[in-house]
Amino acid sequence: MKELLQWLVLSFMLLIMIYQLMVPPIVGIANNGDFERIMMWEGIIYKPDFTFEDKYFNHINLKFDIIGGQNFDPKWKFVSSELLFVKLSVWINHILSKTGEFDLRILGFVHLVFYAVAMYLIISSVDAHRRIFLIGLSLILVFVFLDVGYISYFNSFYSESSILIFLLLSVGLFLKANKTQRIWFLGAFFIVVLLLAWSKQQTGLIGFLVALYGVRMFFLKNDKKTKILIASMSFLLFASTSWYFINGTPAHMKEAQLYDSVFNGILVLSDQPKEELNKLELPADFERFANASMFNAKSPIRDSTFRNIFFNKINHLDVVKYYISNPDKLYLALEVSADHSFNFRPGYGNFEKSSGMPSKSRSQSFDDWSNIKNQFFPKNLWFIFGFLLLYMMMVIYEWRRAKNKLPVEVMMLLPIITGMALVTPFIGVGMTEIGKHMFLFNVLFDICLIIAVFWLLSKLSLSTKLFRRLNFYSAFIRYNPFKRFLF
Repeated sequence: MKELLQWLVLSFMLLIMIYQLMVPPIVGIANNGDFERIMMWEGIIYKPDFTFEDKYFNHINLKFDIIGGQNFDPKWKFVSSELLFVKLSVWINHILSKTGEFDLRILGFVHLVFYAVAMYLIISSVDAHRRIFLIGLSLILVFVFLDVGYISYFNSFYSESSILIFLLLSVGLFLKANKTQRIWFLGAFFIVVLLLAWSKQQTGLIGFLVALYGVRMFFLKNDKKTKILIASMSFLLFASTSWYFINGTPAHMKEAQLYDSVFNGILVLSDQPKEELNKLELPADFERFANASMFNAKSPIRDSTFRNIFFNKINHLDVVKYYISNPDKLYLALEVSADHSFNFRPGYGNFEKSSGMPSKSRSQSFDDWSNIKNQFFPKNLWFIFGFLLLYMMMVIYEWRRAKNKLPVEVMMLLPIITGMALVTPFIGVGMTEIGKHMFLFNVLFDICLIIAVFWLLSKLSLSTKLFRRLNFYSAFIRYNPFKRFLF
């Protein structure tokens, strides 16, 4: 009966995703200029008659030409685990396509399948006799993680798809590893975390933290095979994440990020830009470039004189040092991030031009959760860090009571990573597309929120009439998710 219920739930999820991604009007996200760094690996290009307006920001495009091979200069090399999905979809496309065109819906379907696997791993971790809990969890997963703000990325070449898929896959594999105690689930967990760390530079910090967690796990495990697996996987995760940080992003992108972190970041926070330039030991006349992102017409990023001065004088470490030595500016940066925290849907079009929808129209189907967050969640540091603090207190409470503390400690990593996901976008690239860069923060925040909600339900008093009537006692009160599900 449990297996049937799980498959019914999964089928329901698949129908919702197929409806959004495959049934006209098809939903995706228009290109902001990031697609090409993924497309070029497989020689995917736009139709020759497409204008700038056809390609960027306004509408999605489903049909592309494939010229074959890697169509790029090596200096533009951008590495992302999203390429695994693209390569698989191109291979499938070669089998199915009669015209030789690449159909973006095939990539969307590949994303959908792996996402369904992640959902299955999560819901199959629920104990067999906990049907009410399974139904409750499934409804929340549908409401939160099938929201168009997340799913629309699947019909695109953005790396956010791999972030979402690998993050939820890692959650599912961790739950299965803890429930079954099978070593291959644990090995798969480390591999998926590696792929998550390779999604984009922002997620690399997750790889380092999980590698450090692996060191602690190594010293607390007794089984020899498990210790060897943990040691090798932790080393692989740390080494590969280090390589990715150094080599995964091409030089021109690192330069653009550094430029934006100063001129569209640090200088935006100050009423006296010259003072901040002085702290960075940069010329005062650079003040005129304040608020000018690299995409701005007055940006000097391609000027040789500017480049010789700026990029020889400052690097990303200098930006970090600046915020450490100026905590008031760090606080302002956090406030800006918090102000954009829950508005994670970029203002790019979700529909094809042929759908008849106006330029930059956004889908309003299955957008309830993203709307609730954007309209009703307080966008301030007190709410965000207050929630993360309460979450951490909750986990510490369970950690002190737990006999097996290792699984609980994974839950401790979540608020730390969530906090870092709030901090890094503004420090890394300033105001440039800051809402889109809050994607990782939102996924992590939602995971923490779901855990906190079910933990709170498990602690509610039996004396509450509502829960007595709904018979939630058997489903939640006696069933502590921290003991029976999460750990």
